[in-house]
Amino acid sequence: MCSSCLLYTIRDRLREPLLALARWGMGFLGEADAAAGVVRAAWGILAVQAMIHGRPVPAVEESYEFRVAEETFHIEVAEGRAVTRRGPAVAPALVVTTDAETFVSIGAEMRTPFEALLSGRLRIEGDPEAVRRCVEFMGLLDVPGRAPAPAAAPGPPTAVPPG
Repeated sequence: MCSSCLLYTIRDRLREPLLALARWGMGFLGEADAAAGVVRAAWGILAVQAMIHGRPVPAVEESYEFRVAEETFHIEVAEGRAVTRRGPAVAPALVVTTDAETFVSIGAEMRTPFEALLSGRLRIEGDPEAVRRCVEFMGLLDVPGRAPAPAAAPGPPTAVPPG
C-alpha cells in the first residue's frame, strides 16, 4: 500500500470517532473558555463538521459561510452531500458572523442562535429560507433539554437578502 493511500485510510477511519469526540466535548465548553483562550475560532470548522455529521442533508445546492472571529469557513451542500471547507464560499446563501465566545455558547447548547441574534452578538445575512435550512441541518432546533425554538416568521428582520 502506498504511503498516501495509508494516510487516507487512517484519516477515513479516524473521522467518525474524532467527530464523535468533538460533538461530546462541545457539551463541556462555556463562554468563559472562549474568553480565556481555551478554545480557538479556528476549531469552529471541526465543531460544525461534528454538528452536521450524520444529519439529513438539505435537498438544495447552496453554501453557508461562517465568519467566527478571524476565521472563515463554509459548508457546501450539493447532490445530497455536505462538505466543510476553510475560506469564504462562492456566492453563499447566508453568511453568519460572530465572535468565538458566542459561537462556542451556541455549539455548547448554552444559547440558541435566535438568542444570540437578539443580543446582537450574532449577525446573519442572506435568504431567510436558507437560514431555516442551515439551522435545521446543524441540529440547532432539536437540542435535548432545551425548549423548542419559536417558529420563525417569514423574513425575520435580522436576516437580510444577499445583495
